[in-house]
Amino acid sequence: MFALLILSLVSTAYAGVFFDSKCPEVKSLDNFSFSKYGESEWFEVARYPNDQEKGFKCIRSSYSFKGDFAEIKSFLVKDGKEYQLEGTLKKAEDGQKLISNLQYDSIKIENSVYLLDSDYENYSIAYSCKYDEEKKSRQDFVWVASRSLPMSSDIKAKVENFMKASSFLDYGKLIWHENDCSNLK
Repeated sequence: MFALLILSLVSTAYAGVFFDSKCPEVKSLDNFSFSKYGESEWFEVARYPNDQEKGFKCIRSSYSFKGDFAEIKSFLVKDGKEYQLEGTLKKAEDGQKLISNLQYDSIKIENSVYLLDSDYENYSIAYSCKYDEEKKSRQDFVWVASRSLPMSSDIKAKVENFMKASSFLDYGKLIWHENDCSNLK
């Protein structure tokens, strides 16, 4: 989904949104369509806090669909330098998760993500969860993406309504950083 999904696996020290429970049972958007997700760019406009993404801004990804998988190019900016990650996105065998395989230099990362909601043209909400068996707690990751900057108030309201209706998402924990790419409008 988003480039920073990979960063959730790079570091072993986590800070962010934790819960004293196992990961919830999650269902992705019904009938996810690669072709509807489109060939254009998505900008990350909000996310739950986490150390792996600290300092990164202007996070954007483009997808090129090849039937049952997509090629991904993601761009991130930190300290004025742009980084590019490349990889693939495909549906998991269970049909619920999406599996991203991204690479930066010699670092190769695989991650699972659920696409919870999207209208395919304006926004998407993605979710991932990491459970720590030793600590008996989980860390939740949520990313909100938009096709354009800034995200309209109508679309923000859709995101808010979806998240507030969820039994495991917390809209109040989102960090909005959509203005990080204002120079790319």
